[in-house]
Amino acid sequence: MTPDAPSTTRRTPASARRLIQRGLVALLALPAAALAVYLIAALLLGAIPVNASRVPPAQGVTVYLADNGVHIDFVLPVAAAGIDWRQEFRAAHFAAPLNPPDPPFPLRLDPALPPDANPATTHVVIGWGDAGFYFETPRWSDLRASVALKAAFGRNPSVVHVEYWPTPAPHPRLYRLVLTEAEYRRLVEYLRGSFARDPSGQLLPHPGRGYTVHDTFYAGTGSFSLILTCNEWARRGLEAAGVKTARWAPLPWGVRQHLP
Repeated sequence: MTPDAPSTTRRTPASARRLIQRGLVALLALPAAALAVYLIAALLLGAIPVNASRVPPAQGVTVYLADNGVHIDFVLPVAAAGIDWRQEFRAAHFAAPLNPPDPPFPLRLDPALPPDANPATTHVVIGWGDAGFYFETPRWSDLRASVALKAAFGRNPSVVHVEYWPTPAPHPRLYRLVLTEAEYRRLVEYLRGSFARDPSGQLLPHPGRGYTVHDTFYAGTGSFSLILTCNEWARRGLEAAGVKTARWAPLPWGVRQHLP
């Protein structure tokens, strides 16, 4: 009787299997651990104020911070303290068809009038962020993992989103802030530094990229990342102006918690 041929299949020792399993668990735990460290750092540094001794003025230039729960924009008077944004954000930069045709943002101004010449225009909204995220995610339903990952790791250029508004209506996520003229001018200087420019110093608009006829995009400076988010960009603007704010604020609540 011929004995069975010896098996050529080798079994992995139990100790090796356990080692592999532990390695896989550790590998899967790394993203969760990194996220926890990130959130703890945001919480701790968000609680530490800069410009803590600042005393808000009773009168001055009123600006707003608009928070949609994820992203913060500055809302500034279209003309104040000798600064008229209409001289920089001209109608030709906004002359684009609606994109997309059903805009995710409401039409706040009459589309038949140039936004910089519309008598109802009183404010300009300025925000900064990742170009791919802004251009490819007009609605949250358009968000793709590839877009989010490229934005998180600074793989795209930045843009500045500009929109003309009528007088802002009261809203729970619209935060009022009064600045002295000196503080406002420092904020304006910071914001102007967020725009890329050609050799002659002119802004670089992105024609046809606006969501409506009264908003548009310009090439920005710097790159969005997990460290420099749109909210951290806004926080740095407040710090540059001399306003009390967080030490670091990658998330919107870090900016909100120090507002008067």
